[in-house]
Amino acid sequence: MNSENTQGTYHIGRASLAILTCFTTLILIFAGGVVTSKNVGLSVPDWPTSYGYHMWGMPFSMWKGGVLYEHLHRVIASAAGCLILILTTWLIFSEPRRWVRSTAIACFGTVVIQGILGGMTVLLALPTCVSVLHAILAQVFLCLTVALAFSLSREGCRTADPALRTPPTRSFKRAAIVTICLVFTQLALAAYMRHDMKQQGGVAIPDFPRVAGRLVPRLNAEGVAWVNAWRSEAVWEHGAKFELSQPVQAYQMHTHFTHRCMALLILVSLFWMTKAAIQHYPRKHGVILTLRGVGALLVVEIVLGMFSVWSNKGELITSLHVVTGAALLASLVLVAMRAFSPSALPSAGAAAP
Repeated sequence: MNSENTQGTYHIGRASLAILTCFTTLILIFAGGVVTSKNVGLSVPDWPTSYGYHMWGMPFSMWKGGVLYEHLHRVIASAAGCLILILTTWLIFSEPRRWVRSTAIACFGTVVIQGILGGMTVLLALPTCVSVLHAILAQVFLCLTVALAFSLSREGCRTADPALRTPPTRSFKRAAIVTICLVFTQLALAAYMRHDMKQQGGVAIPDFPRVAGRLVPRLNAEGVAWVNAWRSEAVWEHGAKFELSQPVQAYQMHTHFTHRCMALLILVSLFWMTKAAIQHYPRKHGVILTLRGVGALLVVEIVLGMFSVWSNKGELITSLHVVTGAALLASLVLVAMRAFSPSALPSAGAAAP
């Protein structure tokens, strides 16, 4: 096998398996978001078994309530692990490109570590640091599966003539790197918010677009008192589900406000990235087409974020917010792969903007 060969051979079976792994990972992230939103992470208290049963052997009669969500999350995770194991083994023996084989091995290693972290969250009773690492590593795994799926697609397997390629400009490179880093940081911050504040309801600032009752942020002791008074009123008058024995603290309000500010930064950064792409790529280039989807996902993500606050972290809304953020990051990785790949050619019939 020539490990220096830069051109792969398209195989529909490998490509389809890689795409299936990507979508399974997104479903897994959604399932994990549901488990966290419903606070049922310890509904199945043992690991790697489930109430003493093998992962796939627990009777369906026991799949009820919180057990359903937690055990289903485990089953989907094991399915994702099986898919990447099959794909990695297949690529090791058939893929000529060394970097693709290395990416597949990294994917498999990541899912193994992810499974161990998932087990630790149960055995250690949901420690915040382990739970946050578990959530962050899920995003890393998704990014690796997207890179792998692109490399095995028809577009990723061809090698363009350097004279015909459309290499990215310096401005676009900077914008793409900054935007991806901002989105990844935002998702990590969101993971910390969800797991650090699960007893407080996950919403340290319960109003939007105001912040603790004011348009100008007030994140001092006065603002903290306003939030906790609001929560007490919501519990007694509207039946909201908050753990009042653990009031919101100032650092949690700071984290939540930073999360909102990061959303604005991402919006600006994506505008910069899109402007740089439009000035450089033809209208039908894969980079432009993918960026349209990224823009739509960002709009949906912002709207879901608003409703997460207005619904006091409604379980379905929050879980959709989590998986849409993951899809946004995955789409940005796809944009980068299309821009930086040796196969970065404009689509047939593309016209200049």
